[in-house]
Amino acid sequence: GVDIYVAAAKLLTERTDIILLLIGDGTSRQDIENQIVENNLTNLRVIHPLLPNDVPRVQAVADILMMSLSGEMAQNAAPSKQMSYMFSGRPILASINKNGTPAKIIEKAKAGFIIPPDNPGEIASLLIELSKKRFVLTEMGENAQKFALANYSKSMVLPKIIEVIEASNRSGIGSRR
Repeated sequence: GVDIYVAAAKLLTERTDIILLLIGDGTSRQDIENQIVENNLTNLRVIHPLLPNDVPRVQAVADILMMSLSGEMAQNAAPSKQMSYMFSGRPILASINKNGTPAKIIEKAKAGFIIPPDNPGEIASLLIELSKKRFVLTEMGENAQKFALANYSKSMVLPKIIEVIEASNRSGIGSRR
């Protein structure tokens, strides 16, 4: 789904105040880098390599973190990227299905924006709008972090996991006979 960011960057070429950063190494990294050069996209950059320990610092300085999931991807489970984004205290701009689990979490937490998948025009329009309303981003980032800490922190999740394991041991689920 990263091609959507190339298309959005093309729509934002006149905006020197909006820069998109793609972090990491995926199967399409080289293709994306080629498209950046071919289209002279100075507003889209790829950061690679990035050590895992450096990811939280990079996320913490972003204004908004973007996530795109095309088609039926992650309809019933939130990707680990989403949890990482929320813990970082940054708002999320998600190009995803509005009926899937990731969207429901973002909406419940009031932690970002949901736009339809595969729509670079909506990404560009929303980024332009948000560049004028930065205060909204701070509030949503705080909401994201509070929600993540309350629902996904080790201290919240570990007791639930232990409870499930103990219940399965009592009922004999998973035991060999």
